[in-house]
Amino acid sequence: MDIIRMRAKSVEDKKYRLLQDRLEAGLSEGERYFLTAAEIGDIDTLKSLLNEGKVSINCVDPQGRTALELAVAANVEGVVCHLLDKVSGRIVHKAFLCACDYDRDTIFEIILQHPIYARSPSDEDVELTMPLYSKYVTRRNPQVELQDKLREALIRAAKRNNFQIVKQLMLRGATLVLPHDYFCNCNQCTTQRSEDFKVYTSTRLDTFRAMASPAYMVLTEEDPIISAFRHSVNFRKMAEIESEFKLLYNQLDQQVQDFTTDLMDQCHSSDEVKTILSGPIPVQEEGDEVEEDDNDSAILPILTAAIKMGQKKFVAHNQSQAQIAELWYSGVPFLRYLNRFTYLMLAIPIGILLVPVMSVIYLVWPWGKVSGVPPMSVIYLVWRCRTSHVRHISRVAVLYQSCPSYTPRGRVVPVMSVIYLVWPCCTSHVRHIPRVAVLYQSCPCCTSHVRHIPHVAVLYK
Repeated sequence: MDIIRMRAKSVEDKKYRLLQDRLEAGLSEGERYFLTAAEIGDIDTLKSLLNEGKVSINCVDPQGRTALELAVAANVEGVVCHLLDKVSGRIVHKAFLCACDYDRDTIFEIILQHPIYARSPSDEDVELTMPLYSKYVTRRNPQVELQDKLREALIRAAKRNNFQIVKQLMLRGATLVLPHDYFCNCNQCTTQRSEDFKVYTSTRLDTFRAMASPAYMVLTEEDPIISAFRHSVNFRKMAEIESEFKLLYNQLDQQVQDFTTDLMDQCHSSDEVKTILSGPIPVQEEGDEVEEDDNDSAILPILTAAIKMGQKKFVAHNQSQAQIAELWYSGVPFLRYLNRFTYLMLAIPIGILLVPVMSVIYLVWPWGKVSGVPPMSVIYLVWRCRTSHVRHISRVAVLYQSCPSYTPRGRVVPVMSVIYLVWPCCTSHVRHIPRVAVLYQSCPCCTSHVRHIPHVAVLYK
């Protein structure tokens, strides 16, 4: 019995000591006053505690934050200036990253003037080949270490979309490098995956977050809209490959698409919208699924690239649709403002008489002056689409109407009925095709763009 009691008492003593250790604050009274003074900006109390030697300047709170970090988070510039020259370089860099996390632009510029971030003339020749966040890397020289620190801060500032901090870091030479392909088997990727897969994936995701930042794209890309399109395509591919991070990649995809639509919202006139949509022809890069003649024949190259890259938000934006409608009604702008009755009265004679006649003229004499008028190619396209759809589907409809109750094998009638129901839908969709096809009609004699129309019509709808 005595042995059992002794064991029970020993267990209770251990639990009591463990509870005391966990409930203990871990800070002396002087350290608590010191950290509180740094956070609220009481410089006099802070100086007196340091002069008396009651506290260490490197003491941290239960969350691991130093007095300098607390001052940065509280945006107390006086305390930051007083402590900056008294702490080690490691604590200065932690405060530097804290300024990026809390968007403290002024304090960031103060810390950036610290000697550990001073540039040497040879910094411009440093190549950014060192993997970020790798704890197994041996630093070879101070210049590479400095660039790595600035790059880490750049990622944090870009994730916060802080334009001013990103700009200051890029002026210091900090840049981001696009991560290698997911299936890359180079020595660098293989080594990082084998050393710590968590660090490897975190590095990739943080870099993608930073590169998808509007602040970073605006400052680094020659054409931010085309760059956002390419990032969107890349993120959709990565969402299918890395299914465990699918939600994150989808969020980045929506972020870059919202960036392009926000740029369109900043336009104050039609000329600005046309400048964006008629901008420089996108340069085809490796991996872009764009055919050779697409950009050369497009009236609006940016809009054409958006259609090809699946940017539905950009294509469906009200400014983009307004430009498409303007192109559709070019030459006959009065049709846009006709009421339904007048439009119907005009469409009946034109649709019955003018379209077939003009289409035959274009078919027989495509090189003539009459056929050279831009609307002629569109009229011919309308006629060909309608006649081809109606001709083939009407045959099936007539067959179904002639013997609706005949069911020799039990499966013919359901299929025929579906086709018969699809007929009016197909014929109704045909009239929308030329409205988007006008974007591709740069030459009246060119018929190579007809193959794109079904794909474009679906996006337009």
